[in-house]
Amino acid sequence: MYFDEIQEHLKGRHWHIGCYIEEQDEYIEAIGFKNEQGMWDIFFEDEAEEDFLNKNPEEQDQSLLFTVKSHSEAEEKFKQFVEGVLLKRRG
Repeated sequence: MYFDEIQEHLKGRHWHIGCYIEEQDEYIEAIGFKNEQGMWDIFFEDEAEEDFLNKNPEEQDQSLLFTVKSHSEAEEKFKQFVEGVLLKRRG
């Protein structure tokens, strides 16, 4: 019962996930929001990457990257996104 109360309280809460790129002295950040299923939806917005993230304007959650269960999983996946997708696109 106590666990359920905590989970209910967390709905709508958020936290920030960051990735520091030493070579460029840049800090890139995403935000995680607790969803109705008790998972975390991770969003990324960057005006410089707007065209990349908005390929399909019909989608409501255009900046949703992924959904995870934990903060550590979000950090790992976001780092993979930054290094494997974002930095490669930037060249």
